[in-house]
Amino acid sequence: MIKFQRNSLIKIAVVLVIFIVVGVIFRDAIIKWTIISTGEMIVGAKVEMTSLKTSLLNSSLEIKDLQVANKDDVMKNLVAIDLIKFDMRFFPLLEKKVAIENMTVQNLRWGTSRATSGALPPRKQKKYNKQQANEKKAGLTDKLYEALKAKAAQEVGSLPAVSDIQNIGDTIKNFDAKKLVSGEQLQSYAKVQELYKGSTDKYNQYKSDITNLNVEKQIADTKQVIQDVQGLKVNSVADIPKVQEAITKINTQKKAIEETYNKVTSLQKDISTQYADAKGLASQIDDQVKADYQNILDKVKIPGLGSKAGIAKAIFGPMWYNRVTQTVGYIQLARKYMPAKKKAATNVTVKPRAKGLDIEFRKEETLPTFSVRKIALSGTTGGEGKDEASAITVAGVVNNLSSDQRVWGKPTSFDAKGEASSRIYNLDGLFDHTGETPTDAIGVGVKNFPIGEMNLGGNGFLPKFKHGVYDVASQFKLTGDELDCQIQLKMHDIQFELEQTNNELKQMLNEIFSGIQTIDLNARIYGAPDNLQTTIDSNLDNIISDKIKGIYGRKMEELKGRVKAELDARIQVEKDKLLAEANQRKAELMGLVNGKLADLQGQKDGLTKQATDYTKQIAEGQAAPVKQAAEKIKNQATDQLKKLFGK
Repeated sequence: MIKFQRNSLIKIAVVLVIFIVVGVIFRDAIIKWTIISTGEMIVGAKVEMTSLKTSLLNSSLEIKDLQVANKDDVMKNLVAIDLIKFDMRFFPLLEKKVAIENMTVQNLRWGTSRATSGALPPRKQKKYNKQQANEKKAGLTDKLYEALKAKAAQEVGSLPAVSDIQNIGDTIKNFDAKKLVSGEQLQSYAKVQELYKGSTDKYNQYKSDITNLNVEKQIADTKQVIQDVQGLKVNSVADIPKVQEAITKINTQKKAIEETYNKVTSLQKDISTQYADAKGLASQIDDQVKADYQNILDKVKIPGLGSKAGIAKAIFGPMWYNRVTQTVGYIQLARKYMPAKKKAATNVTVKPRAKGLDIEFRKEETLPTFSVRKIALSGTTGGEGKDEASAITVAGVVNNLSSDQRVWGKPTSFDAKGEASSRIYNLDGLFDHTGETPTDAIGVGVKNFPIGEMNLGGNGFLPKFKHGVYDVASQFKLTGDELDCQIQLKMHDIQFELEQTNNELKQMLNEIFSGIQTIDLNARIYGAPDNLQTTIDSNLDNIISDKIKGIYGRKMEELKGRVKAELDARIQVEKDKLLAEANQRKAELMGLVNGKLADLQGQKDGLTKQATDYTKQIAEGQAAPVKQAAEKIKNQATDQLKKLFGK
């Protein structure tokens, strides 16, 4: 029996020695693997370190080159730390508690670039996704986190300013004045066709009227009359009746000729004043062109800028929502791993056991499972992929970090500051989970930081910054489930990189942002997860709204000019064709009536001459006998006188 017990003790001792040896030899690898695997399941991305060393002699641990990737941007790190070093108190370890008095964190950076992807391998990613799916998502911070993401997608994605500016650019780019006025449905085109038909109808009517006057017959009749009475002579009084008959015939024909002549003259006047009046035709067409022009503008309007308040939200909204969501994500982790617990009815903890009850009274310095009294931080705002020239060194401290604040009775606070030249960086915060209602607050303040480090996202409207600095004062606070986040942002000494482009929208944006040197922004998100309210106010709203009004007005005038020019060109061809043909027809009609008038006038003059000649002959024929009788009396008197005086 003694031999059996001795052999058993030897075997147990060997096993214990093996475990101790294995634990001593591989403890660093085991701890490193535990930290990495646990960290990756917390952040959902790779956790890497170059080395981890522990010392049993002084219960110390040292981690070098720690990198924690960002699952939302796997080519960047959430944090990167060169060195983490701390000593643990020995006796709390015996109670399975890690109590650290002082921890050192050296060269802390955030948002730095990675050389390789920080995405988890497929197997670990599947495990992380399963873990996330199995976790209860009804917590306040979980609901708030999801509400913030939904709010950002809802408001920023549907901002009027985004679509309005894009619509203006697209409309100007795709504006085709030629297509708008190419159709024959234009009233001015119809008017030209109407006038052309009217001109043709009048032309045909005038030609018919001229034909119906039978000018040629009148001329032929006149010529016949003249021919019939030609050769008549008044040789004696006996010839006078025949010549008087001829004069009557001539006057009758002359009257007919004069009537026709007057009709042709009236027709000539009508054609001259009423047919193809170029000024009148042009005026009618121009009036209809004006009506068409207005109709086209009424149907095809350039969209305006609906709400000036949406401009700043379109530009800064994604950045603001992202930062609030990111900060709430950090608070979510803090509440998850430092949960607030409801107070018990008394200051005792009752632990049920199989036999009886153990009542444990709290001590003044009861330690939680994990605690760090003080963490000394040093770091930089620079790092891989960031502007090292403008980076500043930051130093700070974290006080009373623990897994159960209510047990320890101390909230976690932190404060970090940095200053270089005129650039200032401040970070402070308080995670107070000691009471029934947890309160978490984070404040960030920066001054004179280069604008290039502010990630405004690819909103497609704000040009790249060439130069400028910004100041920020922001406060993120979550009390229970009530969120209240505020930011005051001032950007000054701004210069934009305005690229040369043929893109209409970008040309408009270049003009809008040129000359803007200062941008002020005040934003706030507050309320419970199911009733989040947002306000974003910026001088950028008024600046851009006023500039867009000016550009919009000018673009409207340009497009109006293009419509007018295209409309004029489209109708001018038809208008010129109408006026040219009308003038040609008018000239033809005027030449025709003028020729008729000339012919009629010639015949009328011939009749007048013939009638005058015959009237003279009659007068002379009637005077001849009297003259002869007088001559005879005269001769007789002369003879009598000669006889009387003897001559």
